[in-house]
Amino acid sequence: MSMLTASELLHAWERGQHATHPERAILLLEVASAAPAPGDLPVGQRDGLLLALRERLFGRSMLCVASCPNCGERLEWSMDTRQFKPFEPSPAELLLEREGYRIRFRVPAGSDLVACAADSDLGTAERRLLEHCVLEAQHNGEAVSVHGLPEDLILALTTTMAEVDPCADLQVQASCPVCLQECPSTFDIVSFLWTELQDWAIRALQEVHILATAYGWSEREILDLSPWRRGLYLQMVGR
Repeated sequence: MSMLTASELLHAWERGQHATHPERAILLLEVASAAPAPGDLPVGQRDGLLLALRERLFGRSMLCVASCPNCGERLEWSMDTRQFKPFEPSPAELLLEREGYRIRFRVPAGSDLVACAADSDLGTAERRLLEHCVLEAQHNGEAVSVHGLPEDLILALTTTMAEVDPCADLQVQASCPVCLQECPSTFDIVSFLWTELQDWAIRALQEVHILATAYGWSEREILDLSPWRRGLYLQMVGR
């Protein structure tokens, strides 16, 4: 994984302005040269690489904010990128046999989430995701579609996918200081990292504006400065 320059980060942020979160995940990994084909990676491996990228860009410590589902209190807590389990490779193909059904399938990849991101209905998105991940489905030797699978088999498929790729669902735990309620939630590294990148990009552009106005330097000249030197120049112009 290569270390991104400030200019590369800004270009990635600009390119991702109108992209979905699954598209942004692939974009960031492509720019960072994290994998040859990041869209083909299982979601757990994708998110593991994004955690590693986040650590390289902003460090290990992460400040998380949420609302208590019980009383609505604002919660803040710190996490470390290393507290999550490392990704464990999953089989390229899985098999489920039950009640005359024989289903070959795989765990979801990043590109599958991209294909389903436009579906606003959760149920529709889940079915579409299964259509991407089910390689073959038969009932008593006859081919059947995903739409023809009974609900208990759908549940078995999704449960198996979650067990095989547990890193695709990063869970965190926080406690509410007001009502003392435990507040488990899913940690979305894509959304978290993109929000941080957005905040960083706006600050960087503001610094470019100040220094370009003061010294007449180009954006690239300013971004090529180290953060420490850029900070010193900002102090000298009184900002």
